[in-house]
Amino acid sequence: MFRIAAPAESILIVGAGPAGLTLGIELLRRSVPCRVIEALHAPVTTSRAFTVHARTLELFEMMGIVDPFLEQGLRGISMDYRFRDARQVVRLDFTTLDSKYPCFRIISQTDTEQILREHFLRLGGVIDWHTELRAVTGDDGAVTATLFDIADQRTETVQPDWLIGCDGAHSIVRRHIGAEFPGARDHGSVMWMTDASLTGRPGEAGRVCYDIGADHMLLTTQLPNGTWRVLVSGAGDTDSVDSSPEAFQKILDQHFDGTVILGDPQWTSVFQVSRYLSATYRQGPILLCGDAAHLQAPVGGQGMNVAIQDAVNLGWKLAAVATGAVGPALLDTYEQERRPICEKVIADTDELHSVILNHGVPLTTRLAKTQEPGFLDRAVRNISGIAYRYRDTTTASLLRGLGVGDRAPDVEA
Repeated sequence: MFRIAAPAESILIVGAGPAGLTLGIELLRRSVPCRVIEALHAPVTTSRAFTVHARTLELFEMMGIVDPFLEQGLRGISMDYRFRDARQVVRLDFTTLDSKYPCFRIISQTDTEQILREHFLRLGGVIDWHTELRAVTGDDGAVTATLFDIADQRTETVQPDWLIGCDGAHSIVRRHIGAEFPGARDHGSVMWMTDASLTGRPGEAGRVCYDIGADHMLLTTQLPNGTWRVLVSGAGDTDSVDSSPEAFQKILDQHFDGTVILGDPQWTSVFQVSRYLSATYRQGPILLCGDAAHLQAPVGGQGMNVAIQDAVNLGWKLAAVATGAVGPALLDTYEQERRPICEKVIADTDELHSVILNHGVPLTTRLAKTQEPGFLDRAVRNISGIAYRYRDTTTASLLRGLGVGDRAPDVEA
């Protein structure tokens, strides 16, 4: 074992996913150095999230990286709910948004991470792949982290000023600080998904289609490379799911009468719907960001977007503290602002879950929910992220019209 003396302003980010990369970009573009470690040996090649929403696009514009998302992603205009045996389509129309980006971008998480990673590297960032966080100790506010290089079988001890856990739902950082992670897995709803060609599928680029049956839901949407994301939700748990191509085809046949044929799956993933929210986002110089701090139902595709928005909020604050421009107390506002937002996101996704994924509840009951006054507009604003603001989480006095904590994407500093 050997010890490396960390620089005075050192920041260690654990995890090179969307949250960790965004945080690194926000620090580096303010000339604040950081180190990013990642336990994986290389970037993942399977996709998970596929939507980048309006509020995230606004933030990417601020960061100077929105153009690749506009160029590489398909312009998403609606999410369509089609209840079996019901004639009408319940349409969430994103072209009505009060935003410079009245849409969402359909783009695989693999490509999103590549765009973020390339920008991080252009700014001078470095990712230490195959490097695990093995232990964290604290003493009088100081942090000691033990790292392990899986490839070289080498142990390293560092003492950063700040350690940020962007290491996902099974966060090692969260476990090391002992933060409670209350919540639950929804054992009534399991999902399995893949990317594959769909022969005979009507071309509906820009629309995410939810075909909703009494005991399952089928999502299909075209991806920029011409393949389709196919996701099925049903009752049960991950151990009971048949995620074979034949199982996907069986669901497709129920909705398209055998006219749509699934090609060879590029990959397959099975997961349980979960909702968790960390009791705290911070313990002294150790903070949590993204999925390490919260999980919510995947309906609407908000998870990755909320994680990126966490990182933007934390990034400028951490940069200001690290440079000595302000005191560490500013970092208290990170949890004060972001945790209530995530509480709202969980509540709002649960409302959508009650419509789309509430297997066993009569379809007429679920369809009636979408007809309630304000449902469609509220759903679009919440999913896009533009409904969420910090006005209700700040103690600053408020002004008529725009106030402290409101979204103002076009204001120039």
